[in-house]
Amino acid sequence: MGNWADILAAYQAVNPAVSGSLAESSAFVAGNTMLIVAKNRFFLTLLKSKENAVSLRETVKQFLGVEYNIRAKCSEPEQQASKAQNLVQKAMANHLDTAVENE
Repeated sequence: MGNWADILAAYQAVNPAVSGSLAESSAFVAGNTMLIVAKNRFFLTLLKSKENAVSLRETVKQFLGVEYNIRAKCSEPEQQASKAQNLVQKAMANHLDTAVENE
């Protein structure tokens, strides 16, 4: 999408917190839906806020003249295990006492 950089620049002034999570993102339009592919997984959480979704939709509408349904996905693979899970597994592997039962 050619205007995406311009939309992001305008959105920076509207909602700097959310726009920061859109660094290195891209957007595609299909029908009345805009798909945003963000590198930062936190953007997906931020977009769930109605206020953030509305402000982004309005900024897009200002540039493109159309109100799109905005959908998002993350381009980075989801981490399989959290840092806490890794720590517990490491402790168990080293035979340290943990409050976690072996599965």
